[in-house]
Amino acid sequence: MSEKSLLEKLGIRKNSKVALISPSLKAGDPDYGHLGITATPQGLGNLTGPKLDVLLVWVETRVNLIALLKDLKTYIKPDGSIWTVIKKKSAYPKESLPTVSEMDIIEAAKGAGLVDNKIASLSDTEYAFKLVIPVTARGEA
Repeated sequence: MSEKSLLEKLGIRKNSKVALISPSLKAGDPDYGHLGITATPQGLGNLTGPKLDVLLVWVETRVNLIALLKDLKTYIKPDGSIWTVIKKKSAYPKESLPTVSEMDIIEAAKGAGLVDNKIASLSDTEYAFKLVIPVTARGEA
């Protein structure tokens, strides 16, 4: 049995509408080849057109996380997903504490009216939480 590719784990299919938001992404940065898609610097103001199937956002601080997730929720389809990417604890120097924890993501998701339903490892240093609109609330999205 073959293992699922990262794209399959993230729910990214051939015709998926996908956006990446990363505070550290700059023009000319290499593609996110390990995800199989090309990333361009993109802020919320640049997200236009049809709603997204998948939105990947690199979260570097817990400050205003609930407000950010509430805003991001408006950009996804009712059955779409927001993958919040954070560094693994092992990616921090020994004496440093993570700037964002698993519990920060889970609590912020609840505060934004989202639920977490999956975790995926993206690399040796990053992993992501899949956040979705609860099925019972999808008619309101």
